[in-house]
Amino acid sequence: MTAIQTAPQLGGGYRHALRLETREAHDRAEAVFARFHDNPLQEMTWFLSVQRAALIGLAEARIPEENRICEVVLEDLIERLDFDLAHAHVPAVSVTADRPLAGLAVDYLVLGSRLGTKVVRRRLAKLLDHYEMPTYFLAPSAQDLWRRHCQQLNEIAPDGSMARRITDDSIHGFGLFEKAGEAMRV
Repeated sequence: MTAIQTAPQLGGGYRHALRLETREAHDRAEAVFARFHDNPLQEMTWFLSVQRAALIGLAEARIPEENRICEVVLEDLIERLDFDLAHAHVPAVSVTADRPLAGLAVDYLVLGSRLGTKVVRRRLAKLLDHYEMPTYFLAPSAQDLWRRHCQQLNEIAPDGSMARRITDDSIHGFGLFEKAGEAMRV
């Protein structure tokens, strides 16, 4: 998972509250990737493995009757990671959530991470030729979906049960990245 880079503030509604309430979990998940940020070329396959493991966990935690606007993005990212890891001859593994996660929580994690990945891609572009860049970093922008997701979040009452569930599930989802980092520790 990469750092969530927020879109321009869409008011102080639930989206803002979610960001504040999940900040510690986000920071713990981000800390897992310090070794990649410190040495991206050496830690590339590790990073891709952790991303894939956690994203599979998020995909499998889906509540079937809930729509996720990130569905196509999530499937594309997993396919790209599978390709990149196969190209590097690295076996793909996954971690699992111990409960189903709200679709809006999964959207928050997946779409937010795409914004952070743009920052990482710019850094990598200085280190790699385009043909060397893992396809994971070449995925199309999901900025329009992120804006739509932010609007959905701001339609939720910040003090309601739906907000509490999304917050709890987002924190749990960030934990999947920590769990994946532990599983891939070498």
